[in-house]
Amino acid sequence: MKPNGQPNLTSTLSALGNGVLAISAFLIAVTFVVKEFRPKADTNRISERPVRVWSELLAASSVVRVGSGLVDIVEIGDFQCPACRAFAAVLTNLEQRYPQNLSIRFIHFPLPYHAYANEASLAALCAAEQDAFRGNTVQLR
Repeated sequence: MKPNGQPNLTSTLSALGNGVLAISAFLIAVTFVVKEFRPKADTNRISERPVRVWSELLAASSVVRVGSGLVDIVEIGDFQCPACRAFAAVLTNLEQRYPQNLSIRFIHFPLPYHAYANEASLAALCAAEQDAFRGNTVQLR
């Protein structure tokens, strides 16, 4: 401090530097905490492979709705995908308009960058084993 009671340049810069260091340390700590507790996506879950025999792929699908089979719809989706969610609304509308004519199957394709998509697919498969796929997948979207 100067004799007149005002801080000198050195003490002002020191206080400013300490403040910048404290804020930087806080931001770094928050970054590490967020990074540590954020769910990690497993990028090794899916591998590309061409579909040569669709009947084999359909055999592993979940039946959503059994209709007359006049129109068969096969949805390949991910329960965390916004585009898949939007398509589900369109599909629900089609089911309401043409209840007897649609047969619908769902093929699980959890994307690696959706943190809970794999777990949601496993839950839907468990529901399908109990003939409750349709009711439970509405809540997963």
